[in-house]
Amino acid sequence: MVELETGIWQRTAPKETVCGDSYLVGEENRVFTIAVVDGLGHGPAARQAADTAVGALQNNQNSLQRIIPEIHRQLMGTRGAVLSIARFDLDSGIIKFAGVGNIYTYVIFQGRVKTLMSVDGFLGGRFPSIREYDLDLEELEQLIMVSDGIAAIPGRDLLKISWQKAEDMARTIGEKWSLHRDDATVVVVKKKGS
Repeated sequence: MVELETGIWQRTAPKETVCGDSYLVGEENRVFTIAVVDGLGHGPAARQAADTAVGALQNNQNSLQRIIPEIHRQLMGTRGAVLSIARFDLDSGIIKFAGVGNIYTYVIFQGRVKTLMSVDGFLGGRFPSIREYDLDLEELEQLIMVSDGIAAIPGRDLLKISWQKAEDMARTIGEKWSLHRDDATVVVVKKKGS
């Protein structure tokens, strides 16, 4: 049976009192969902948009093709947000992934790093057509999502720290690649034992 461990690191933008990013890590009926959401801009209005998106995801077992348009509708009239979502179905061994905007998602499998591409746009504004990826949970070692407050991470550097526990890896990424001018969020998911 596959077991997952998670690590989370988050920092608020300078001179702000609340982080405009939000995240979800949850499991229901052996489906493990992670998401990183970045409300456009900074501060309370960005946080409100991010929290609205996370609220729409919580306890929502619809397909990503249905959830993302639902979130888009709920974000109309707000600043809007960008997001990436990964759903790990622990029974089928399939991971579903979709993203809109500049949340970066890296996967490590078989000693290689691949970046999963989100579509351009943002929810609550310019809505794109959704592209969904299917990944094999058996092949996956780690999945890392970061908001745009984290610089691009070279694959070789991710591999150098991939031995760390998920919480330590999230902190290392945040401390080493944070841009220090924006809200920043890192979520790391690892299969236990990888």
